[in-house]
Amino acid sequence: MNISSIGFSSPIAHRNVLSVDKRFAVPFIKSTPADSVSFTGVKKVPVTKDVEQVKKAADSLSTSTSGHRAIYGSELFDAELMKLFSVGVAQYAQEHAAENGRKQPVVMLGGDTRVATRESFPVIQEALQKAGVTVLKVEEPVATPILAAMAEELSDKVDITILMTASHNPWEYGGFNMLTPDGAVAPSEITQKVAANVKNVAEKGFYYERTADEIKPVIQIDPFENYAQLLESLDLIDFDNIKDSGVKIFYDSLGGTGDYSFPKLMDKHGIEISQLPNADRDLEGPEPNEKNLSYLSKMVKLDDSELKIGLANDGDADRFGVIDADGRYITPNEVIFLTAYHLHKNKGLEGPIVRSQVTTSLLDAYADKHDIPTLVTPVGFKFLADEIINARNNGGDILVAGEESGGLTVPGHIPEKDGIVAVLLMADLMAQEKKPLGQILDDIKLESDLHFDSYGTSKKLESDADKAAIMSKMEKVLDDAVSGKNVEFLPGFFIDVDKSVSHRNRMIEYKGNSDGVKLFFTNGSQLTVRKSGTEPKVRVSIDSMGKSDQEAQANCSALKESIDDILAV
Repeated sequence: MNISSIGFSSPIAHRNVLSVDKRFAVPFIKSTPADSVSFTGVKKVPVTKDVEQVKKAADSLSTSTSGHRAIYGSELFDAELMKLFSVGVAQYAQEHAAENGRKQPVVMLGGDTRVATRESFPVIQEALQKAGVTVLKVEEPVATPILAAMAEELSDKVDITILMTASHNPWEYGGFNMLTPDGAVAPSEITQKVAANVKNVAEKGFYYERTADEIKPVIQIDPFENYAQLLESLDLIDFDNIKDSGVKIFYDSLGGTGDYSFPKLMDKHGIEISQLPNADRDLEGPEPNEKNLSYLSKMVKLDDSELKIGLANDGDADRFGVIDADGRYITPNEVIFLTAYHLHKNKGLEGPIVRSQVTTSLLDAYADKHDIPTLVTPVGFKFLADEIINARNNGGDILVAGEESGGLTVPGHIPEKDGIVAVLLMADLMAQEKKPLGQILDDIKLESDLHFDSYGTSKKLESDADKAAIMSKMEKVLDDAVSGKNVEFLPGFFIDVDKSVSHRNRMIEYKGNSDGVKLFFTNGSQLTVRKSGTEPKVRVSIDSMGKSDQEAQANCSALKESIDDILAV
């Protein structure tokens, strides 16, 4: 293949890389010869899958907060659907390349450790090749933030990136997502175009495959060095200080892509870690929640080091989990709060705090005390990414952007969740202040006079009717408050109608719907009920502030007692 045809220079023999004429080099591994795949020329390929199933999956791709996810092997995630999705992506890539004055469309492909990803790769690769697209492929399982950083690095070469991951979902799920040249999860305007392409093909009942002489070889790349150099260029993590501080780091990848990056990154900087084995454990999928991190907690508590911390990532390493020295689970809300504090106080950075509507208002309270602006978005990191990109397009940047499900990013970095950076910043904070995280957190709250509590839960509901019934119940609560019929949700909990309605209107402006129902109470508490955008669940989030820790905890406990009634169907 002529490498220059997609904008790359020729390989530099002594370094074995392809220059991309930007910050870093892209390691070149090998190309798969075109004749290694058998093609028989142009042919009309019939769509054998049920059209309504294709439309349902395409709608999921365009409306989900983070791509299409379904149980692998089901009608909503099989080889035929992956072909059709790939054809839709190829058509988008062709249009994007033409709009940017390039003749050859290029799609990058990478994904996680799941069976669904590994078995779907050949299907997707071949479909893209037969559609006339050049494929850049990351063969080894790759963390989402590392792939996103590569997408941003190759922003003038790659039209769209296919990210195969179901993130933190149970292992039986597969996931199909896309990243933009900004390194962000594809926004609605892109996913809707791809979904429309897929539905059009399904409705026509066929698509075409290209002739053999138009097939482009696959270029395999390794984006790790690009990511490692990006972290160094951010200058937010003092690896030498972490190494010299004596902080003992325990790491749990939960069997995900962190295995292929975090230990390698630590070794690159001479930092020793204790990595937990991926033996069979009773895990609720590769999600770094408190239950799944119980083994990590046990290992941290058993160690007698003075400074120690447990760090974890989810299946694609875009989310984080943190265990304090005493084995306590540090919630994602607390990690985002600690990150804002660390970047502002210890790194001297400024900029707005961007958070989703269910992420802790503790961030707002801290921001108010330090004259830091805040921006609140619907749930889904693609909405936070929009705010990050807007800030940068206007010559600014963020302080931190995060969501309570365990994702954040930082100034100068990709506009996408990065669980690797998140856990590194916690180690960096400990190395800086020479104290366990829990003590640092308590000291900040005491110094700032902040008293807070939170709780979150979810209920799995496969029936759309059951989900609708719960949401209708919450809509009625807000409607009754607006009409003046009933503003008291619970004894002592009066709905702040103006604030609740104002917030609702802001969410509608963002995404065209209210993203659930959020109630603000006059005592400072908040309650959010919404349908998950990635799983068949309804989620409930409670956020409470108070004049004392006891008051904040009491407010939270009172609302927790109402959850069973809320979720009853």
